[in-house]
Order: sequence, then C-alpha cells, then structure tokens
Amino acid sequence: MAGLRERKRERLRADVVRVAAELAAARPFGAIRVRDLARRLEISEATFFNHFPTKAHVLDA
Repeated sequence: MAGLRERKRERLRADVVRVAAELAAARPFGAIRVRDLARRLEISEATFFNHFPTKAHVLDA
C-alpha cells in the first residue's frame, strides 16, 4: 500500500490529466498554458513541473 505522500502525488497527477482533458475539449492542447492548468488546480507552476517535466508529458500520463 502506498503511503500518504505517494497517494497525494498520484491524486494530483490524475487531477492534472483530468483538467488538461477538460480544457482540451474546449480548445487545442497547444493553446493551453501551464498557467491555465495551475490556476484551475490551485497549484503553482513550480508544483506542476515537480510532477511533469513538460506540458507534453501530461498527454503520456
């Protein structure tokens, strides 16, 4: 069983993918900025990059 930190990390990654899909339904993925994702998730851009090296990596998750 994963610890609390790992579960929170996995939950945030899943939330990022979900929000990216929601935004991509309204506009092309290339038009979505990391800032847009971070604002919707109420996280910093630095936190986003702690979980994904680039925006494109969200597509692979």
